[in-house]
Amino acid sequence: MRVISGLAVLSKYDLFLLDQYGVLHNGEALLPNVAEALEAMAATAKLVVLSNTSKRRHELLAELPKRGFREEWLAGAVCSGEECWRALERAPGTKALVLGWHRSGASYLEGTKFAPDSPEKCDVIVAHGPELLGDTPTGFMDSGDTQPYVDAFETCVRRGVPMYCANPDQVSVNPQGRALFMPGTLADLYRSMGGLVFEFGKPHTPHFRAAIDLVPGAAKVCHVGDSLKHDIAGAHAAGLDSLFVIESGVHAKALKNWRDDPETALANLNSHLGLPSNLRPTYCCATFTY
Repeated sequence: MRVISGLAVLSKYDLFLLDQYGVLHNGEALLPNVAEALEAMAATAKLVVLSNTSKRRHELLAELPKRGFREEWLAGAVCSGEECWRALERAPGTKALVLGWHRSGASYLEGTKFAPDSPEKCDVIVAHGPELLGDTPTGFMDSGDTQPYVDAFETCVRRGVPMYCANPDQVSVNPQGRALFMPGTLADLYRSMGGLVFEFGKPHTPHFRAAIDLVPGAAKVCHVGDSLKHDIAGAHAAGLDSLFVIESGVHAKALKNWRDDPETALANLNSHLGLPSNLRPTYCCATFTY
């Protein structure tokens, strides 16, 4: 693992796969120095956003300019929400129990063969957001309390209903640094109860391959992310080099003293997360800067 001060030293790569939240932006706007870095990188390499957002691809592309992205910087985008939505075409049945967001409810099902239904009648669970169980608010995103889901999950496990998870992240961090619990935690719960879960996005290798396929002929690829479990472990499994961005990401608090001894800090965090103690990114840096 090599500690770097900026991405200028990574000039050998012709394709960068970029996580967005916690690396490029904070959910509202680009982080400091990111615009300048993207401008410089796009002059010599292709840039593809690779995200675990549960949004559809067209929604992701529409919101990026609002956060300060310029269209010419990007060669494309791949997101778990789009991959999950497309997989629903191959899923059994026509009735879905939606775990959703207040802002969108069950609208994620639009364009699929599925309509929203109950735990007693659904053919699949679609884990799209952390705020609603069907139409019922759960408070889970803020509290992390999974109890409101248990009865519904028990019913679905008993009926053999599979879950399709559009965002495998367990936790995100808002611009104020507060933890927000995500659908990946609900997928973990369902799996622990004996349910079958299909997850889309990082750390799964097909997610990385889908992004690489957008740039035929790319010879040297580096993935940039802030999550050891999803970004760094996923890149390693896909056979890719990786850059771990520490101080703006999901592990910022856990690694607040990382500069004192980066190797030990990462080994300890790997142990806490249940990852191999020797898992390392190819590079690490404080923030996304050129």
